[in-house]
Amino acid sequence: MSFCENIWDSDQGETIKIQGGTIENIMHSADADYVKTVCRLQKDSRIQSVVVMIVDEHTLIHCSDGKRITSRDLKEGMTVDAWISKAMTKSIPPQARAYRIIVKSSPCGTAVTDGRVAGVDLHNGFLYTGIPGKPESQIRFVVTENTPILDRRGSRIRLRDLKQGDRVRVEHADFMTASIPPQTTAFAIKKY
Repeated sequence: MSFCENIWDSDQGETIKIQGGTIENIMHSADADYVKTVCRLQKDSRIQSVVVMIVDEHTLIHCSDGKRITSRDLKEGMTVDAWISKAMTKSIPPQARAYRIIVKSSPCGTAVTDGRVAGVDLHNGFLYTGIPGKPESQIRFVVTENTPILDRRGSRIRLRDLKQGDRVRVEHADFMTASIPPQTTAFAIKKY
């Protein structure tokens, strides 16, 4: 079970510790990387929260064995412990500067969902499966540039080639957000 807890660290002031958070998405920019992480805000909470960690050249990142790595080595699905600033933006999801990240496991477990395409959001890179117009029956999959999408013959296609009603098999992370519809990261998509 992952959770965040308030801690005090004399070098960085008051921080929040994310323990057992799962990296859901990573966006790179010229001066920082934005690492969207799913965690629970309290030890006993069943509600998952999303925090975007701002990772820059000052963020210390290493594996659990102590080996130093860079933000480019972080991957979707990794489980991490992190110390972030308690000063967060008021955006949804909130953003906070990351001081230290420890990669605990990589990658997370996978699951498979078979279903029909309910919709495609090309602007945000989302694929929805389930019943169109009924979010409570749907799953929203985050599709990144690294997510292979294949047609019936196994040839690569683009997200825009998937249409409402198409049958798909989605290999995805075995965790989902507690939102409606629930959201998770797609590792591979195959049309059949």
